[in-house]
This record gives sequence, structure tokens and C-alpha cells, in this order.
Amino acid sequence: MLTPYSFISELYRTPIWEMEEGALFYYRDVILASINKTSVIQTEFEKRSDHPRLLVFNAGSLEPEERLLITESVNWYNDKDFNEDDQVINVIPLTGPITKGGAICSYGTRELADKFTYAEGLSHVIGHLVVFNTPGGSANANDLNELFANATKPVVGLMRGDTASKGVHIASFIPYVFAERNDIEIGSVGTYAAFSGTKHESIYKGEKYVEVYASQSTEKNLEYREAIQNDNYKPLQEMLDKHSEAFASNVRSRWPNVKDERLHGKMYPAGEVVGELVDGIKSYAEAIEFIFEKAGVKRLQKGTPTPIGMVTAYEEVEKEEVVVETINTNPQKPKAKMDIAQLQAILGQETTAEVDEQGQVVMTQELSDRVVAAALASAQEAATSRQQAATLAQTVFQQKAELDELSKETRPLFPGAAQTDGALETETIVTGSILAGVINPVERMRLVKSFAQENGIFNA
Repeated sequence: MLTPYSFISELYRTPIWEMEEGALFYYRDVILASINKTSVIQTEFEKRSDHPRLLVFNAGSLEPEERLLITESVNWYNDKDFNEDDQVINVIPLTGPITKGGAICSYGTRELADKFTYAEGLSHVIGHLVVFNTPGGSANANDLNELFANATKPVVGLMRGDTASKGVHIASFIPYVFAERNDIEIGSVGTYAAFSGTKHESIYKGEKYVEVYASQSTEKNLEYREAIQNDNYKPLQEMLDKHSEAFASNVRSRWPNVKDERLHGKMYPAGEVVGELVDGIKSYAEAIEFIFEKAGVKRLQKGTPTPIGMVTAYEEVEKEEVVVETINTNPQKPKAKMDIAQLQAILGQETTAEVDEQGQVVMTQELSDRVVAAALASAQEAATSRQQAATLAQTVFQQKAELDELSKETRPLFPGAAQTDGALETETIVTGSILAGVINPVERMRLVKSFAQENGIFNA
């Protein structure tokens, strides 16, 4: 369990901060709470908000396995604990206040450095992802700097939240640094000191407070002694200037194009400082893919990695089975596969195409366009045929009506003809009639007209 003592002790012993002022004064309240014996949170390691972890990518799994690196729980792994083709990325969280020994709900740089060194030595680890979301922290929390700069495997920083001061300083030792979004705030480059004290021979809580230094200890606590006892801030100012210049120098070395105005303590949207305090904008998935790229390793496990799991690449499940669907107005109708016989029935027997192991056509864009064009042409041809059939039917009905009318006029001339009600298709034909045996209405009409003309009934 992380007790308040270790955390409070480090806060007391840390005079110089690379941190946003508002965040630092929150921790000042934590110190005052401990002095006044009010409630101070005690945090178990297993319940910290963000653990160092290993992401294990394996071609046989849908998403990476997450293995937490918790010292107190002895969750450590050797190369023998991984499969031969496992691809591992080490994730280091730099979230919350950065201290050397660890703060409430966050790990210290000393412990993170140990875990980083351990992961760097695993042969299955191909690279490291450092996740930033921090207001900064102690100027003395420098355990990770050289480890990041000298790592033998790719180290990529990803600012997933606002990253200030000490966070930027540590990032300046990472070869590749990205922000997840353009609006993430980055900056607050600089240092300052915040402390309190009691003057020599003053009354503190009803008692006289005395400080006496050995005669040879002339420089012991000089900066703070001068500030508290003599209101002389010059020694402390000189010390802060030295730290601040080292901070700015590291940032300039990492980003040579950074403008001087970026080094005066202001926060900036990431989109405004690309190439100055960050290398670019990348998503979590893109940062993971970038690590594989820099490691020269092809990721075996498909899908899109996210901070909470993998979005499965469903297109990998049935690739090569491209489906062609003709006009389908029913959205619930499943798509059908197409074999070579079906394709030839549409495009002609001379048509050839590549088929897969199941005998299904491998549909290229060109082939798909031809099938669609043929389907549309077939639909148009069918529509034309229906229109022609309807026109023919209308002509027949008109001719039938004319024949019925003519039959009424000529019936007295043909005593052998049947008396009908106009339903020629059902009438009985009397033997001896000129219409006997003729069923086609068009032919019947021709015979009647011909007979009428020959007998002078009408001339038409």
C-alpha cells in the first residue's frame, strides 16, 4: 500500500517544480491536510488508476491480451511466458502528477523506470508507448529521461490529455511524440519554487522557533534560508534560472524549430505547436501502428487497437468472397454467391473469370460493372417486351370490337351463322358458314370484309 508518508515526505523535500500552478497548490492542500491530521487518501497499488502494462498481440486472437506489471502482485513475465509469434508493446502511463517515488493514484518515475528496463529486455517486446496526461511534477523526477533517449526499441509518446511542464520535459527525450487531438493543451515550459517556512526566533504555535547552522555550513539550504530569513530571493532565483535554462535547452535540442515564445510558460493547443512541442497528430491506433512500422515488424493481429480493446477487422473473416447482387428491393434478402455457370448465363458462354477454392467467381471491379450493365439491359429489354405485348393486346381487342360490330350488320346475309352476343371466342360455328372452322378473330374479320366487298355491302 502506498502510504501518505512517502508521498507527503517527497512533497516536503521537493522545492523546485515543473508543474502547473493550480495543480501544485492542490498538493499543497494535501500537505496541509496531513499536518492537520485530516483525511489523506491511502491507495493500494492494485487500485491505482493507470498501470504499466504489456499489450500482447497474437495472430490467433481477436484482440491483444493485457498483462499488468504490478510489482507488489509479482505480475512479472519471462520470454517463456509468451508464444513464439507474440508481438508485445510496453505501455508506460505518465498520468497525473509526476513525482519520483509515486503520488496518489499514479506511479513514480523511479518505479516506471524499473518496469521500462524490464520490458526493454524482453525479446518479444517490439517497442514502447508512453501515454501522457499530466499537469507536470517534480523537477527531480528524471529517472526516465536517459532510458527513453537510449532505448534499443522504438519509443513513441502519445499525449492523450493536456501535457504540461515536466510532461513536456520528459517528452523531449522521446524520439517520436504525437498528440491525440489538435485541441490538447501542451506547454507550461519552465520552473518555479513554492514553499513556506518560519523565521528564526519567531513564535510558532506558541513556541519559539530557532534555526542554528554549523559555522562551516554556510551554503546549506542557502537559497531557502535567504528567502525565509532575509527575504532575499536572489540565490533561489539563480537556482531556478539554471533549472529552467536546462529545461528549455532540452526542448530546443529535441525540437530545433521551437519559437522562443513557446518557452515562457504558456499552454498551447497541440495543433498550433506541431513541429515545436509535438511531432504531429495521431490516434491511439495510429501510434500503435507507428511502433510496428519503426520496429520493422508486420502486425499479425488484424483489427484496430483502442485503449479499451480491439475493433475486430470483420473484413478479414470472408475476404475473397465478393458478392454480386442484382436488383434487390428486399433489404432482408441475403446476398447470393455467383459461380461461373451463373456468370456465363448473364454475360454469355464465352465469358471467363477467376474462381476461388469453392468455385465462386472472384469479382473484379470490371467484371462487376459488366454484370450490373447486363442486369440493367435485361431489365430494360423485359420492360420493352411488356410494353409491346400490351400494345398488341390492345390492337387485338380493338379488332375484335370491329368484328363484333360488323358481324351484327352482316348476320342476316349468312343464315347459317350462329346468333351470338358478341363473344366470338365462345360461339358455336354452324357448318356451312364462311366462318366455319375459323377461330382467329383477325382472320374472321378479313373474311367478313372480303365477303361484304364482293357482295357490294360496302366499299372499304
